[in-house]
Amino acid sequence: MTSSVKRLAATAALVLLFGVSLPASAAYAGGSYTCTSGTRTYMGDIVGYWIFASGCTGSGSGSGPAAITITGGAYAGSYGCASHQASSLGTVSGLGC
Repeated sequence: MTSSVKRLAATAALVLLFGVSLPASAAYAGGSYTCTSGTRTYMGDIVGYWIFASGCTGSGSGSGPAAITITGGAYAGSYGCASHQASSLGTVSGLGC
C-alpha cells in the first residue's frame, strides 16, 4: 500500500471510531478551541489537513465544524475544520482543516 492510502485508511478508521463513540445529541455540535501546541498533516486533496492539538481549552464536542487555534510552535495559527473530536484530556483533532 502507498503511504497516502495508508494515511487515508487510518483517517477513515479514526473518523469511524470517534463517530461511533459519540452520543447522538453531541454528533452535530461544533466547537471552538485554543491550544498551546499542535501538528498539521496533509492527508490529500479530498481530506485536506488533519490537526492534532494539545493543551486545549474551549467548548464543544462531536463531529461538527470547529475553530482550532494553536498558539505556539511551528503550526501556530487558526484553522477551521469540517469535523473535530475533543477529549477530556485537553486534546482536539480536526479533519478537513
